[in-house]
Amino acid sequence: MTHFAIRTEKLGKRYFLGALSEQTHKGYDILGFPLPMRRLWPVLFNDRLIDEKNDKAFWALRDLDLEVRPGELVGIIGKNGSGKSTLLKILARVTEPTTGIALVTGQVGSLLEVGTGFHPELTGRQNVYLNGSIMGMTSEQIDRRFDEIVAFAEVEQFIDTPVKHYSSGMYMRLAFSVSAHMQCDILIVDEVLAVGDFEFQKKCLSRIESEVKSGKTVLFVSHNTSMVMQVCTRCIRFENGRLVEDGLPQSIVESYVSRSIPLMARREVTMAEPQLVTPSMLDDTLASPGRYFHLRNLMLIDMNGNNKPVFDVKEAIIVEMEWGVLIEKYELDVHINLRHESGVTVFTSMDNLDSPWHDRVVPVGRYRVQWVIPAHFLNDGVFMIDFVISARQNSAEYLVIQNCVTFRVVDDMKQEGVRGDWEAPWPPSILRPRINWMYSEAEGTSTPISSNCHSRIGTI
Repeated sequence: MTHFAIRTEKLGKRYFLGALSEQTHKGYDILGFPLPMRRLWPVLFNDRLIDEKNDKAFWALRDLDLEVRPGELVGIIGKNGSGKSTLLKILARVTEPTTGIALVTGQVGSLLEVGTGFHPELTGRQNVYLNGSIMGMTSEQIDRRFDEIVAFAEVEQFIDTPVKHYSSGMYMRLAFSVSAHMQCDILIVDEVLAVGDFEFQKKCLSRIESEVKSGKTVLFVSHNTSMVMQVCTRCIRFENGRLVEDGLPQSIVESYVSRSIPLMARREVTMAEPQLVTPSMLDDTLASPGRYFHLRNLMLIDMNGNNKPVFDVKEAIIVEMEWGVLIEKYELDVHINLRHESGVTVFTSMDNLDSPWHDRVVPVGRYRVQWVIPAHFLNDGVFMIDFVISARQNSAEYLVIQNCVTFRVVDDMKQEGVRGDWEAPWPPSILRPRINWMYSEAEGTSTPISSNCHSRIGTI
């Protein structure tokens, strides 16, 4: 009995740019070689020679060694063209590899793009039976699942209509439902949930999770990193056709996203001093957002006053903002959003409880405010701050500046603070609060508890 669902060894896929075809280079093609010879390919030949002799060769996937165990839900992320879809097409037997081998244990059900495997002239009903037959199911087996497939896809009314008349959402729902309900051991899903609405996405994710619990292996490609972190038990990242990271979803997603987010500890806007602007100088009906107020400066500093983009998890982060009012006309609300690199909003805060001008029109001038992200609050990762200021009496007057500053929280692995004597990487999360665990003796306890423990609820 095998202990893997998928295993690849030195797997590669080469294409040729322009008019140059694969057939032109049959001498370098191993598709007709028996399996033992494929295993020897990296030893017998040097792939670099192929690239040197054929400058139009493009490797979409290169030297991939990967093993996926039964029952794993593996998220696959990476930029467009990084090799994700190429791998899935090889595993689904849509295309053949150029080098190496791909071993798959069991039946594969794949949904590589909307409507893959559907015939546009056939009805939804006919396509369900066609796809089921392709996946090796008998008519009796499809009969038993047919009603469930149609109900899940929510296309009962159109099941006998040719699928060429379906919307992209209907097409995708039925295609996903067929793949998810068929008798397969491995389910491959490639960025198709982006087509569905929010409610159907939740239904699909719930179905995927239930399939994994039943022992099915799922490969899940998505640019929605929040979704990958939510449902996957493992994540791999591709870059330029190669597998570059493999591990827990949150750590891989954080690494992936942070590479595309430049750290910036200060945002400063150079503008003239605020001055009184009379109503005759502005046309209210044409006022663009932020014409009555603006952000002058937003910066991150530590307790010593140093402006910097990287903070330890054990230190407080002081956020200092300076904004200006150009005309004394509105009551204003100032907001900030703290967001995690995965796209999750950690919290939103507003000055409506602390502003000295609460329920009053704010005079022309420059204003500075500080607020603090406490120590032992955020986990390590990359975070962003958005600035929002809005007029309470006029919803059309507002100013939103996203990613005003971006900063990284790091963990030096020392025992002070929340970490204590935990030596492994901290479990995946966005927050890492310092919670006081207060112990007291329960009835029947024979071992005495230290006198410094109090009988009360722990607090943050």
